[in-house]
Amino acid sequence: MKSQLGRPVTLMLAILVIASLANSFYLPFGGRHVRLEHLAGPAVFVTFAVSQLLRGKTAVRLDAFSTLAVAWVVANGVSSWLYSPHTSESFVHVIRLGFLAAIFMTVANLPPLNAEGWRSRIRLWLALVMLELAYGLLVWFLARFWGIWWPGASLETIMVGISIQGTQLERNFFGILAATLLAVAAYILAAQRHRGQPILASTGFLAVACALSGGAVVLALTRSAWLAVVIASPIAYVLFDRRPLTQADRPLLKAGVGLPVLLGTLIAILQILPAPGKNQVAQAPAAAAAVGDRLSTFVRLNSDFTVNTRLQDARWAVNDWLASPLLGRGTGSFKQIHGTRVGTEAWISNVVLHTLVDTGLVGLVIQMSLFGLVGWRAWQAACVSREPRLAIGLKAMTLGLLVMAIAYQLTEGTWLAVFWIHLGLMVNGIYCARAEANATA
Repeated sequence: MKSQLGRPVTLMLAILVIASLANSFYLPFGGRHVRLEHLAGPAVFVTFAVSQLLRGKTAVRLDAFSTLAVAWVVANGVSSWLYSPHTSESFVHVIRLGFLAAIFMTVANLPPLNAEGWRSRIRLWLALVMLELAYGLLVWFLARFWGIWWPGASLETIMVGISIQGTQLERNFFGILAATLLAVAAYILAAQRHRGQPILASTGFLAVACALSGGAVVLALTRSAWLAVVIASPIAYVLFDRRPLTQADRPLLKAGVGLPVLLGTLIAILQILPAPGKNQVAQAPAAAAAVGDRLSTFVRLNSDFTVNTRLQDARWAVNDWLASPLLGRGTGSFKQIHGTRVGTEAWISNVVLHTLVDTGLVGLVIQMSLFGLVGWRAWQAACVSREPRLAIGLKAMTLGLLVMAIAYQLTEGTWLAVFWIHLGLMVNGIYCARAEANATA
């Protein structure tokens, strides 16, 4: 029975993850761009709900997580209805947010609720993200050394070096995805070495994951991802542990030291990469030069074009929010109000300001309550679980969540399904831990 149940569940999760990782692809529909996750999300949700009902099971648990997710979508709808400059346009975005909530609740409720089932889902997620990063590194390598430009690699006018996005919507999201996988894989590897045995995945598998994600983090040239990799572990210690260092979570401490060291080592290795092939385009400089130029922007942020543009957007965002502080101006209203600036559509890159403008203080409280509740309960469930697969995996995924949360302060990505699948896997793990505890009792 478990094997028969596991196959369709695995397929549904695989469809959602693949669709989320291929978010650069879309289908034209009614003059709009419909991403694959917009199609896969509701289709899989309906399929999952029907299959659960046919088995006599509840499709979606009515808990704090699902309540907050639905409340967040409702807050966007109410704000858009009351205050949006273009209500119909805003409701298109609200529907998309509803798809994200459906994806989240689907993943959060996937059966079976046991450690082995959850480990299988985490390993599937790890493997598919690794394939995405491997493709990104491949297209970078082909462009860098042979001058072959496959989809997913390009040159940006305001940035030195090759821009790789793989099948992600843009380079920054590719870099943040890589940083998330790096944090998760590094924590699991450190925890398994501490216990002296493979628990969630083999050592070789995790080592490859760290190598792929580490290389992708460096070569993506995403500053928010670099920053998140360096500070996520110390922030996790402050938020969730806070014990004396001699008693603190050892894998977390190792990740806090090891991740910045790994990042620095990979940057140093770039200095000895071989010269490019004869067919390399002249505009693509050495990788070391590209990374060095990107690092140098940290000491000249006051003159950085991207930073200055985002600061101007932040000023506008604050003024827009103050015009309707409780419920905001409606979903996607920032673009409606400001149109196009510096050649691109107006966009708020900070998740807090973005939420404030769209849904005001009400929406921000709901959204941050959901994110904080998932992170807190996942860490607490890991601390009390006697099942090592859940104890290690939940802490690793929480660290990955922090990486995304930090990076999204500079590159907002909560409107993509990648983030909500991560949240859903964490909630699914929380319920697996509860089920294992009840079975043991």
